[in-house]
Amino acid sequence: MEKTEGFEIVVAKHSGFCPGVKRAIRMAEGLLESRGKAYSLGPVIHNPKVVENLERKGLLILPEDPSRWDDLELIGEAVLIRSHGIGPKIREEIRKRGAEVVDATCPKVRRAQEVDEELVSQGYHLVIVGNPEHPEIKAILDRFTQPPTVLPTPDHAEAWLNKGPLPPRVAVTAQTTAGEETFHRVVELLSSHIAEIKVVDTLCEVTKRRQREAAEMARAADLIVVVGGRNSSNTRQLARIVEGCGTPVVQVETAEEMDPSVLRGKRRIGITGGASTPDEEVKKVAIKVMGIR
Repeated sequence: MEKTEGFEIVVAKHSGFCPGVKRAIRMAEGLLESRGKAYSLGPVIHNPKVVENLERKGLLILPEDPSRWDDLELIGEAVLIRSHGIGPKIREEIRKRGAEVVDATCPKVRRAQEVDEELVSQGYHLVIVGNPEHPEIKAILDRFTQPPTVLPTPDHAEAWLNKGPLPPRVAVTAQTTAGEETFHRVVELLSSHIAEIKVVDTLCEVTKRRQREAAEMARAADLIVVVGGRNSSNTRQLARIVEGCGTPVVQVETAEEMDPSVLRGKRRIGITGGASTPDEEVKKVAIKVMGIR
């Protein structure tokens, strides 16, 4: 916490890389040190600056669509699977191309995958609270011949309930980085309509702490700055949580993006970062804000 002449900056305790992201980056850097070159299936993390740094060290981004691999020689190459995980079809396709799969799937994501598979094997219709376009969800959907239902918001849940007919047995899980409040609201809605419902909370505890802290900061601040990649789902989720508290929010990827005008008239500013945001970038934003003041 920094204070000066009635102006205060509070930096979140729970910001910066989560353990799953740290692990993926360590594995990427280890591959590059040992091989000099490696592929990752899509960006390793949703932070352009970090990905650019890894690309300079020799990391190549493999398109997520295998139909775009035909001009690539992958035999003997290493392909890093990012923390979001992949489905069995993509994994098999990588191996068919003669490449080595280096799996950096976050252990919490892998647990969620296993939970989902077990629930489906027990005869439940699986409902996942999350973003259907997120790579973590796509990796889960790839596991099933009968696709689960993915509900991003309570409004989507209401629309699904009204569409009917509803399955008699439903299990509800979550994308590990989904909003905690959204998850509970969807569960509440479904519980009032489904004959038999089983709920398994697969939300990441680190993500929960980060989201709760963002809400707590928002309730006491005049402005929250969320630092992180614009392509990062969990970073956007933090911004939505702050907005839900009625507090102004601005999202930046780097300190250079800070617009001095947004600080005008603000006395207490909170700064937090997504799971794919380096600690040093959060600190740079804090220093920039202090300099502007």
